[in-house]
Amino acid sequence: MPVRVLVLVLLGACVVTRPPELGERPRWILVGPAAYAAGCAQADAFVRKSGKTGLGLTLRVRSIASCTFAVTASRIVFGRRAIAAGAIGPLDLPGRSQRYAWLPIKFDNDEMWNDGRDDATIELDVAVAGTAATWKFPVHQQ
Repeated sequence: MPVRVLVLVLLGACVVTRPPELGERPRWILVGPAAYAAGCAQADAFVRKSGKTGLGLTLRVRSIASCTFAVTASRIVFGRRAIAAGAIGPLDLPGRSQRYAWLPIKFDNDEMWNDGRDDATIELDVAVAGTAATWKFPVHQQ
């Protein structure tokens, strides 16, 4: 009889719960539209990946005339803490064209989630046809 009780207790401890659905996992989202327009280019940003080591943005860049577009520096800002990310070399946009670019933003997202830091701003230093500006948009982790 004690062996049966022990087996039942051990089996009860091995209950497997289901993994969270994709919609139940924490992920970064844009708070609103992330659109940018300057000179000969228009751009939009989309959060495509979100995980423990950061997030990934897709940038869609369209030109209204032959143009170049570059991200010379990028960062994610949590309050007063800015974490530097990568850059995207100049994209040549001949005539009226459209290009997509991938921008990974690497940081310890696990730490941010555990600290309750779920609001941030993404800042992209951009150059459109050689003219520099900063494109900012808020993101939220839900």
